[in-house]
Amino acid sequence: MAGIKVGSVVRQELNPETYLARVTLSIDSSVKLPGDTSASISSEGLLGGNFVDLAPGGDDQMIRSGGQIRFTQDAVDMVQLLSKFIFSAGQAGAAGASGGAPGAAPN
Repeated sequence: MAGIKVGSVVRQELNPETYLARVTLSIDSSVKLPGDTSASISSEGLLGGNFVDLAPGGDDQMIRSGGQIRFTQDAVDMVQLLSKFIFSAGQAGAAGASGGAPGAAPN
């Protein structure tokens, strides 16, 4: 949270019926998370590792010990995202160099 380590991942498992991940976290007992806190997998950078990013909400009720974070977001694959950007930029550059859109008739 806010770039501060407040816990650790202690277990990861895959639900064989839904193919959804279930992650167990150990959070510092001094940290109180609102009930509408969301969790997402974030990257430390292109060469860094991944971490669970917790974004506290504004709920008055706090998640109890052993509780669940109900709101999650899928991980963003930074390498794949960068590859798409580079590939699309390369296509745009090639189209501009050929004088128009791909498949356009010459003047």
